[in-house]
Amino acid sequence: MIVPASSPSIHLSSGARSSTGLLPSRSPHLDGRASASGPPPFAAEELYQVLVRSAFGDSAPESVHLADYPEPAEFPTDEELARGMALAREASALGRAARAGAKIKVRMPLSEATIVAPDAKDAGILHGFVDLVADELNVKKVEVAHTDPPQVKFRIKPNYRTLGPKLGKAVKELADALDALDGVAARAELREKGKLLVEVGGGRHEVHPDDLDVRASTEKGYSAASGARLLVILNTEVTEELRCEGLARDMVSGYQAAGKNVDLPYEARLPGGTWTSAPSLVPSVRETVQAHGEYIQEQTLMGPIVYKAPAEFGDKNDGAVSRINIEGEDLFVRIELPDHGDSASPR
Repeated sequence: MIVPASSPSIHLSSGARSSTGLLPSRSPHLDGRASASGPPPFAAEELYQVLVRSAFGDSAPESVHLADYPEPAEFPTDEELARGMALAREASALGRAARAGAKIKVRMPLSEATIVAPDAKDAGILHGFVDLVADELNVKKVEVAHTDPPQVKFRIKPNYRTLGPKLGKAVKELADALDALDGVAARAELREKGKLLVEVGGGRHEVHPDDLDVRASTEKGYSAASGARLLVILNTEVTEELRCEGLARDMVSGYQAAGKNVDLPYEARLPGGTWTSAPSLVPSVRETVQAHGEYIQEQTLMGPIVYKAPAEFGDKNDGAVSRINIEGEDLFVRIELPDHGDSASPR
């Protein structure tokens, strides 16, 4: 195969791959992906020769460009996996909405999230995705429930966009009638029957999910968001332990911002970093360094972390200093470059 000098090359050892026995049987997924990756042609051919021809020899077409394009039937859909991923995405989106409603940033870890899935099959599937959702939402634990917990209440409002043209001025009377309903019971009826019957103007009016806006509210210390199939409730109580962990994440973020200020290579190792903060943050910063110093050093490739009082920190406006605002208070980090002035040593 001739590859133009301007084309990127992929250096893989077909002999090493085939002798390990890592590909003992022909995989339609591997073969299909190599065949489907026609453009750019040189890279596709290299991948095909290494991943397919080296493993399956003459049983495979000589070139990716002589192979049949893969058929969709070769990639059967795992319906349960697809449904689980869709539910996990919905739960993650609702959890982020609940965080936003409580004005808690994602970097701040929380203790618990509860996903309410009224459909028993959805609840069963979601049990296999709780770790993924916990990671997405930065929570320590995710529970799956089948019924609404007592700390959540619901208010049902009309969707004025759809009901306004239908009811005209009577939509206000409908709004009053919906407001008087038991939100939990009305939500359950709407979920079970797909509609609500509401008394309006001396008659019964049928409304459907698209005609309604179901809003979740919670007790103090919780935040919730509801969607088409799920309800997600977050425990928003931030303990001192969680706050320190969130502060450690903020410190890592601040260090990375400071690294950009001095064009620091991503893989650079540095002697250390110096931190200072507003007086009100001093106890938290010291606790964070003590409890999460190893995490900060691991994430930043930084040597020992030093905390200095503001008066000893020096100029906060030089180029190597980054400012982080935490709960209205300022935290500063200065990157310490090697004394000899050379670039930081690589990993």
